[in-house]
Amino acid sequence: MDRPSVTQSVFALLVMTIVFVMPTQWSFECFSSHLTLADILLLIAFILWIVWRVMGSGQSKVTCPPLASLALVVVIVLSVTYANNRSAAVRETIQWIEYLLVGYLVFANCIRSEGHLRSVINVFLLITSAIAVYALWQYFTVDNAMDVRGTFGNRNVLGSFFAIALPFAFSFSLHEKGLMARLSLWLAVFVGCLTTLSGGSLLAIVVAILAISAIRGQKVLLPVLIVLGLSVLFLPVGLKHLRGWVPQNHGNILVDSVSIHPDGSSLLKTAKVILKAKELHSEGNYQTADTLLKTIPTDAIDDEVASAMTEVRQALDENGIAPGPTPPEIAARYKGWYAAVSLLQKNPRALVRGVGGGNYQEEVNREYGSGALAKPSGRVDLAPFFNLHADEPDSFSQYIVIAVEYGLLGILALAWWLHVFLGKAVRSLGHEKNKLGSTIALGVLGSLIGFAVNGVFSSGLVRGVALPIVFILAMVAVTEREPSSKQS
Repeated sequence: MDRPSVTQSVFALLVMTIVFVMPTQWSFECFSSHLTLADILLLIAFILWIVWRVMGSGQSKVTCPPLASLALVVVIVLSVTYANNRSAAVRETIQWIEYLLVGYLVFANCIRSEGHLRSVINVFLLITSAIAVYALWQYFTVDNAMDVRGTFGNRNVLGSFFAIALPFAFSFSLHEKGLMARLSLWLAVFVGCLTTLSGGSLLAIVVAILAISAIRGQKVLLPVLIVLGLSVLFLPVGLKHLRGWVPQNHGNILVDSVSIHPDGSSLLKTAKVILKAKELHSEGNYQTADTLLKTIPTDAIDDEVASAMTEVRQALDENGIAPGPTPPEIAARYKGWYAAVSLLQKNPRALVRGVGGGNYQEEVNREYGSGALAKPSGRVDLAPFFNLHADEPDSFSQYIVIAVEYGLLGILALAWWLHVFLGKAVRSLGHEKNKLGSTIALGVLGSLIGFAVNGVFSSGLVRGVALPIVFILAMVAVTEREPSSKQS
């Protein structure tokens, strides 16, 4: 890579700022849409880059998004023409264009030196570590597992971010020469795994890290397997000696988050569930209070819980009100899957082209079954109802959402997009003279695996996570464009 000019250094600094602020869902409303600081900075960087190119200052070759990205955008744009809610489809389309095209162009073209490349990646690793530490603080201080969310809206989005960021960080932990740098990244990965309370995301992280380890060979894979085994055997026991709700409920939370037949919600301390039930009781919401108490797992029912249950049920009897429903046998997540598949089965046209971007929830809501497959109707402001009586935020499968909104065309376009970048990563693994390029490629490979596995349970193509995945993919394009001969 050539020595950067002052203008290129300014662009690199702007990209570093975007990378620092992009992993969050904190936003403000603007014209019925939500914008983050990263969205605004990205637009500014893109406009400045266009002006710079038009003025003839930038003579280097432009790294364009691959054809697969354009194909995916075309499918998304076409969906606007037949979507029932076109305004939602337009907003969704603009967001996809921002991520897949604008973001990629900025990240891939505003970094023109190896020093800038490493600096930008260091910023990403730093903010990933900071989010892990912040999530750890939440882990031991909040009463609601959904609030262990880092800088995101809930545990599922945090898990989606960690599914792409932690494998990337793990790859760099194997690359770093300094012991402190390695230990810091290993610790960040471990803390990130500990604070990921979405079972599907944790599975994605573990699979991705094992894949990276296997590629690096037995010297890496064996220690990782040992750490994984020791964590499974001894971490639950160790956590029980710490104060707080999470040590006792951690395993239940992970299992219930992906279980087809969850036993009950462990998202809140039992004491908090009782407190909320009593509050509802005092407001006269006896049915909701009764249902809330029924979410407490059987093994957690003590004298206090039993007393609260008796009090609520006496109020039901005295007022002639039917008891609240018991927790359903089928988790809310999978009821949604059933409704989505039903929609595609009934509508061959939707199976091919989808119902339009941003129209998933509106269209699927009409297709829920009856009885055990009926649409969850619990209060969405009560965490114990999540995945039981209410849909948990961001718990929809990425692939099912794509299939419903864009049909088989969307699924094929997404598969092509992933295949293209997977190919770029595999090819770049062979850079024997460029250790930095090989490390980036290995990290990208791990991120893609994490992204793909996590997509079964929730989406990585949401605000706060989509831009980081595009950033990671663009990094392999930078090293592919200008491989260095330096032993970084």
